[in-house]
Amino acid sequence: MCLWQAMELGGRFTIILIAVMWCELVQCQAQTSALSIPLVEVFIDETRLVIKQSEAESGRIMVYRLYGIERFQQYLSDGLPADPERARRLVMSRLKALDARQVSMLERSAQGLVQAMQYGLDRYPAVVFDGQAVVYGLTDIKAARNLYQQWLHGTAE
Repeated sequence: MCLWQAMELGGRFTIILIAVMWCELVQCQAQTSALSIPLVEVFIDETRLVIKQSEAESGRIMVYRLYGIERFQQYLSDGLPADPERARRLVMSRLKALDARQVSMLERSAQGLVQAMQYGLDRYPAVVFDGQAVVYGLTDIKAARNLYQQWLHGTAE
């Protein structure tokens, strides 16, 4: 049965068919627009701040603060006693006291370190576009995006 025959049947079948077609069209357009927005990954150390562009232009942005693991190690080892057993108990109590926000920040920092190693990044700050191109030395996402666009179009200096 073709679409026109189904529409002639009228009733709920036509409405359902049109609704399904509409949902598929909207979903397809949403996927296409999400794919056209590049993934921007920003890798920073403790001394750098990220300057984000306006929310309307932000797209998909991941910020990895790579100093999180170092801070965590400092937190765990701060003021540990010389006795290994007492030090172990203190570290365990500190680990148990972590809240969800702290765990999330630690996971994100570890994820950023792994991602930076996979990309072969050798210095920070670094802004990576779609895992394909990197701009070093900038934390201003808009400026980094402009350099990336110039490079894509062969107009970079």
